[in-house]
Amino acid sequence: MIGFILCMHFWYYLIPYLIIMYFVRRKLKWIDFVVIGIYLLLFITGLPNASHVSGKLLITYKEQKDEYYQYEVRDLFHQYTINLNENLLIGDIINIDAKIEKYRKLTNFRGFDSYSYYLSKGIDGRLVNFQYEKKNSLSFLHWLNQDNVWIDFFKDIPFIDDEIYGYLFSFSSLHLSVILIGVQKTFYYLDLKDSKKDLILTCLLSICYLIGQSVLILRLLLTSLIRFMLHKLEWDIDRMNVEITVFILILCINPYVIYNHTFLLLYIIIFLNLFKSIQSFITNQLMFILIFIPFLLLWNGKIDVLLLLFMPIIYGMLKYTFVPSLFIYFLFPMIKLSTYMQESIVRILEFVKTYDLSIFIPRFTNEWMVLYILIMILLYASKSLRTYFVNLMLSLGILICFIVIQYTTINDSVYFIDVGQGDGAVIIKNNYVIVVDAFDGVSDYLYYMGIDRIDYLILTHHDLDHIKEADSLIETFKVDVLVLSGYQDYPVNHPNILRINQMNLPTIESIELKFLGPVKNYNNANANSIVFQINVQQEIYLFTGDIDKSVELDLINIYGHKLKSDIIKVPHHGSNTSSGELFLSYVNPRLAIISVGIKNRYNQPHPEIVELYQSFGIQIHLTSLDGAFYIEGEQSKKFSPY
Repeated sequence: MIGFILCMHFWYYLIPYLIIMYFVRRKLKWIDFVVIGIYLLLFITGLPNASHVSGKLLITYKEQKDEYYQYEVRDLFHQYTINLNENLLIGDIINIDAKIEKYRKLTNFRGFDSYSYYLSKGIDGRLVNFQYEKKNSLSFLHWLNQDNVWIDFFKDIPFIDDEIYGYLFSFSSLHLSVILIGVQKTFYYLDLKDSKKDLILTCLLSICYLIGQSVLILRLLLTSLIRFMLHKLEWDIDRMNVEITVFILILCINPYVIYNHTFLLLYIIIFLNLFKSIQSFITNQLMFILIFIPFLLLWNGKIDVLLLLFMPIIYGMLKYTFVPSLFIYFLFPMIKLSTYMQESIVRILEFVKTYDLSIFIPRFTNEWMVLYILIMILLYASKSLRTYFVNLMLSLGILICFIVIQYTTINDSVYFIDVGQGDGAVIIKNNYVIVVDAFDGVSDYLYYMGIDRIDYLILTHHDLDHIKEADSLIETFKVDVLVLSGYQDYPVNHPNILRINQMNLPTIESIELKFLGPVKNYNNANANSIVFQINVQQEIYLFTGDIDKSVELDLINIYGHKLKSDIIKVPHHGSNTSSGELFLSYVNPRLAIISVGIKNRYNQPHPEIVELYQSFGIQIHLTSLDGAFYIEGEQSKKFSPY
């Protein structure tokens, strides 16, 4: 039942493909419908439910983090992640007894969904509370630990180390196709039979898949294997049926790969090309750009116009010059043509970033994404240039309508982000954007909403769990005013800084925001936090930073019952150093938001504080358990991971 609900919840992932199936239904074979049925059964019933694992696991992937190593380990049927301090190797086998902890589902509005992401990689969860020992190794896999471009060539990892655009330039089957063309040309001159060609190609691709376990290489492998079987059985099936069969087989191998954006993009391009009626360089490049638009919004939160214009050129360089240059380097190491080509692509990206022509557009909702893809199908299926341009105008019209609707429906609201053990909130008031603290996740929300400016960036104090993302926000968004506590130094720079202190506690009338503190220098970072109230849709919000009980008493002495608020952002993540009983009696909120990380080392919120709020009849929202919290007038929504 849970699987069925999940399937229905993500119906939009399947709709474009179901519509494509409808258009090609007369070309489908009975076996395709059998495989479709098997996939749906696996999707509905295949959710991982084991809670414990014991036995031998093989290390298949390794990534070094700041303070530990993250490994992917697997047995015959299941795969997990595990974090260890010990430096092990790919190919090592460990004997382990561990608890399986599922990754948390989406806890932020359009944020990172770790649950779906790891399911798309075939990973059931992470191992915790474990005991392990290294047993032995499959030494023939140890060569996969080498830092070698030829190993990276078969993985879905960027070959360009660029924080902004690197994800666009991974190797895998997008560029491996060039190698296949070369191999097939070799087969042609060797005059091999078709079945032998496919058999050799299948063996080579099997090795490639073993190296990188790329879902894109898996597609090439299954395609080659099916062609080999067709030649052996002397069956005649067209390319469309082969692609559809491979698509569904990959879904049967891992039903949740449907959540993998790279996989979705690849098959959208493949299926749309099957419909293409007009062969033109200009229309091909235009379609290439249009297809990427929603995915660029999804990955990068904005559309870089220059990047879109240069992408066909960059991919052409990558496919037809960089990949062949690697083979030249392999045969003649003294000729480092590949290094030159890589530097050329990096220079183009640097040029794009220097002349930033980014457009902030709200990320497509799932329904809009489906509609956009359907229009792409119509565009590809155009029989004439006249029809093509009519459909093109329709596509651009839908894009414009989406932007207009999104921009005209941003209502006054308050959004408390699930940032883990830290703070972060976004307030929309009278078309002003106010960000309160920025540990993590703020930019993701602003990207999704298509917001390119921040009117007030308020950093309540200088601890890392409140300012980690601040530099990035200042660099990426147009920040008008940076608001800082006047009694402490911040490692953040901005030309327009408003310092809040005892002598400067202004009220910003345009957004009904009144600064209440700090009322003096406490010589303590937490106590010197900024405190303020803001009225949003007739609800008074009180933000308190990390103040302690001594500050609360001073606020009571100065403001008294003016502290009355409807919603309080609980001081210091629910620590017992704050939230005194007298303070709560003056604030007397109906709702308390506690921003705290799950299983944090401080054991916050402290139980006595939770009990105190409950004794006042105050509703508590814990981001660790309930996820982010969105409030718009009388309506509210939480993003619980459970």
